[in-house]
Amino acid sequence: MLLAAAVSDETTTDPEDHVTMLRDPLRLSLYTFTIAMISHALTLEFLQQIKSKNDWNFLRAVTEVEKVNSDSLTKLRGLVKFNEKLEDAMHSYTQLCITESDYHSLQCQASFHCCALKPIERIIQLYSLDSYDPETLQSTERPRTDTSPLPAVEFLVCPSCANTAQLYHRCYHMKYHLLKKCEDKLEVIGTQHPEYSPEKTVEAARKCRVWLNKVLSDYMDIWKKIQNFDH
Repeated sequence: MLLAAAVSDETTTDPEDHVTMLRDPLRLSLYTFTIAMISHALTLEFLQQIKSKNDWNFLRAVTEVEKVNSDSLTKLRGLVKFNEKLEDAMHSYTQLCITESDYHSLQCQASFHCCALKPIERIIQLYSLDSYDPETLQSTERPRTDTSPLPAVEFLVCPSCANTAQLYHRCYHMKYHLLKKCEDKLEVIGTQHPEYSPEKTVEAARKCRVWLNKVLSDYMDIWKKIQNFDH
């Protein structure tokens, strides 16, 4: 009963609150894109299908979301010149976490141009070598190299570069991370309701307004933070 109540609470958020939260054009575009991503998470073919149909509302939403995300990446690149090893690692590894560092006597490894003299207070840890197609988000084989990549890498950085790197990484893998959020949500609903068909599971996820609004708010906050960012 408690589980059913929790699911019910999540899917029956006040419709007025939900509508109010979608009055912002960018938020509405992100909502449209996220709703499509929930369906895409089921087969990894939905985005290609809807693009081929030239769905104007979807294409407009995708264009706006991609532009804001791309502009955010451009701004961050202009603020900090990451060293090549860190930038390559952020592109290759899909997961990033930041921890405290005790190596205060060392210098920041994130950018030799801006802050090599700043003290170390954070450690950037990058892991999960998930190679994927940036359009379809389907898994791809990693290019073969002479050496096997490490399962994880670390960089000792100052707090400012840690913050910038985290924002950059989240924007760079934005669509992939969103896909994973949707896949996780479908898995949770499928576990709670094994009797649901795949289509009904997708429908249930689309009605989880509390979860949806949190996803939207997370990305809106990231873009707003970057827009107001002053390194």
